Amino acid sequence: MKISININARKKAKILYLVGIFFINISHAQLIVASKTLVCPNEATQLKINDKALNPFDFCVTKLNERFGLHYFKTCRQVTVEDAIIMAKMMNGHLATASDEQKNSFLFNLLPNDIHWIGFIQNPKAKNFNDPPNPASGWEWMSKASFARAFWVDGEPNNDELNNPGMHAIQGCRRDPLWCDESGDKKYVGLIESKTNIIPPIISPKIRWETGETTQEITVRPGQSKYYKVSIDYGVYTITDSILIETPYAKTKFSKPGGCNPYKWKPELETNAPLTDLNILWTFGDSSMVNVKNPDFTVYNEGFMTGTVKVLSNACGSDLLNKSERFELFPMKDQEMIITEVQLNQEINMTPKNEGPFTYNWSPQTNLSEANIFSPTFTATKEITYQLNIKDDFGCTAKESFKFTIDPDLLIFVPNIFTPNDDNLNNTFSFITVEGFYGEIKKLEIFNNLGEIIHSNETKELSWDGKIKEKNAPNGQYLYVITYQIGDKTYKKNGKVMISR
Repeated sequence: MKISININARKKAKILYLVGIFFINISHAQLIVASKTLVCPNEATQLKINDKALNPFDFCVTKLNERFGLHYFKTCRQVTVEDAIIMAKMMNGHLATASDEQKNSFLFNLLPNDIHWIGFIQNPKAKNFNDPPNPASGWEWMSKASFARAFWVDGEPNNDELNNPGMHAIQGCRRDPLWCDESGDKKYVGLIESKTNIIPPIISPKIRWETGETTQEITVRPGQSKYYKVSIDYGVYTITDSILIETPYAKTKFSKPGGCNPYKWKPELETNAPLTDLNILWTFGDSSMVNVKNPDFTVYNEGFMTGTVKVLSNACGSDLLNKSERFELFPMKDQEMIITEVQLNQEINMTPKNEGPFTYNWSPQTNLSEANIFSPTFTATKEITYQLNIKDDFGCTAKESFKFTIDPDLLIFVPNIFTPNDDNLNNTFSFITVEGFYGEIKKLEIFNNLGEIIHSNETKELSWDGKIKEKNAPNGQYLYVITYQIGDKTYKKNGKVMISR
């Protein structure tokens, strides 16, 4: 739901900070409140069971219906999304999932006159999260159900996280089954889905932390990032929850520099610490950048160059990362065709010479695993030539080509013995071209052990009946030569065959 506001840069930063903290509390642990969720190693932080999970006056739900083994409840009053999630957890469930059109209509008809929270949330840690500019990115179900389709009102979601945070979904915002995005501090009825039909009495719940403690509040000192688990026994059943307390980390992915002078290097830094707490130093050759996560270096020198990054946590006074790697910078350039003979049905991986942050386009796409990656694979079924066009961000281009022929000998099966004794079993010497053979057989020749030709056949049915001038050839070993042609190239396959009568 769109609200237009004017906000300065400092307030925007504050909102982003609050959104980050709010998300940690909501998505990771509604029943546990932490004084800090990011601490230095062995630093103390307090964990506390949310008062609302222990107070009977804060908990009130009523049964609505059931469907396919799931029971549906609503909160007795309009509440914030955090309170709705807490009550859902106390019901050993979650806010309701509308994963298909029938289920979505079912949920709406439970509360056709109420706007209500459902379990669709925007996760800033999702791989596809990109808000702003895209408010529709990063959404997922609290139940972890697979996401197939969203049922947004036209124009929704429209709350970008810079100006008007809205990371939760409500159904019925237009008095129909469709959804709008909304901030969590608004109050609506919560729609709860659970496998249990029991509403627990909130009378002296029993607490047990994985540390063995049984008090509402504990102090922990994690040496590294760690989940802390707690269980609450309401008498009729026990619920569990956990919270992640993190210690700062930093890791990097060093991409390979590329280009055709100038060269570009775009490494990436991943960290869970706020940038304001970090001292970051990147160097690449003689160039340096500070306090950025994803630097963009451009250099004009060829040869060997070293890239480094050092990350220091100011709050903890410790190094989080110190990494370096040596690269060789050379211009993109066209390569001569590489010709390789492979086996039939062999899986082949093609690796170009020009490697870097480039755009790759392979053709034809026949049998390719992917046509737009650096090193695709394919299965060899026939002779083929793949062309590769490469370009970079500067407009630099290069071409490579790979030709693959099938090892022709592997496509002809020849026996090593035959028995021409007129028993209608294995009476003639012949061979088989296996599926995939694309050549043309020209001639079969048989030689004795003196190297004299005793049989030659150039007909379509190439075989030998074991006779020399209409008489049975003696038992023993003979040499065969099979001549065939692939394209304009002639091949000969030779070997030995035994006559045994």
